[in-house]
Amino acid sequence: SIQLRPWLKLEAGYNGKYSHENSPVSTMEGTNHTDMVLEPSLWNRFIYTNNITAFYATLGGKYRAFSFSAGLRAEAWQVRAQSLAYGQSRDEVDPYKRNDFSLFPSAFISWALPHDNELEVNYTRRIRRPWGGQLNSFRNISDPTNITYGNEELQPQYSNSFELNYIKSFPEHILSVSGYLRTTSNTMNRISYLADGIMYTTSANAGDQTDTGVEIVLKNGFFKNVLSLTTTANLYNNHVSAWTLDFPHEGQLIPVSGKARNSFAWDIRCMAGIRLPWDMNLQLTGRYNSRQLTAQGSREAGWSIDAGLRKNVGDWSFSLNCRDIFDSRRMHSFTYGITEDGIAYTQENKRWRGGRTLRLTVKYSFGNMKA
Repeated sequence: SIQLRPWLKLEAGYNGKYSHENSPVSTMEGTNHTDMVLEPSLWNRFIYTNNITAFYATLGGKYRAFSFSAGLRAEAWQVRAQSLAYGQSRDEVDPYKRNDFSLFPSAFISWALPHDNELEVNYTRRIRRPWGGQLNSFRNISDPTNITYGNEELQPQYSNSFELNYIKSFPEHILSVSGYLRTTSNTMNRISYLADGIMYTTSANAGDQTDTGVEIVLKNGFFKNVLSLTTTANLYNNHVSAWTLDFPHEGQLIPVSGKARNSFAWDIRCMAGIRLPWDMNLQLTGRYNSRQLTAQGSREAGWSIDAGLRKNVGDWSFSLNCRDIFDSRRMHSFTYGITEDGIAYTQENKRWRGGRTLRLTVKYSFGNMKA
């Protein structure tokens, strides 16, 4: 960083992320453990390399009641992927290659007003990339009626976010109200289609998305901060544009489309922290998400509650956490579509994993961790 003026600073840097994944999948078949043999048609080896190189610069500072910054990040992204069947070598399969370069600007300005009031305006451009499994074309037929596979042609999605924030501070309370507009192009969605009585599901860039809403954050301290509450409520309108895609299947193309859709949705999260006797701390977190329309159906409402208890003894820390106390964290969705014969269908899908989980963590800290 370079201090250009007492009120102006320039910061620049480099950030790199380089990863390589080699994920073999093998399936054994038989009537019991003594006659299990390898099933070659269910064997897959996915090799995935993802390299991200970024350079960034930010110019910002503070002048009287104004704080401001403007930045630019230049990012290069290289992907190499191979999906190998049983007996295939890397030389026999041409790798999928993609090289991308993008610029990501950002801007921020804040105005400190009298009586602990503050206004903020900011803009950011972001990217969300597909992860390895979304690019792997290997077909998972563990459920022969619902076959899933990845899409090598899946592109990243880009979003632009505009926000206007108001912040009011009290001695033990903070209120933040944000109005926002977020637009996303090439939205990555899970898309399904029915062919020959079998449901196929993959990822695809289906339409554009626009979210317009208000986010309210309230932080409260009670009884000299013995009890602290952080509540976040998000209310927004979601718009998905119309889209049409063709999926290759058995030498033909199956068209899948979706109409433009609007839906109002909301979610709320409340986190409570309680200081207990004997230097113990209890934290409770509750979440609720309302029903929301998706590109091809709907995602139903859901809720969950987590809890954690922590005790410090000198350099030792003991934590007991319970995730999903009421075993309620489940995915429930509906998918709507039309077959190649023009027959409308509906698929209901319920998924859950993990369930109620208890975890005990013991941590010992030594040496100077400040560096």
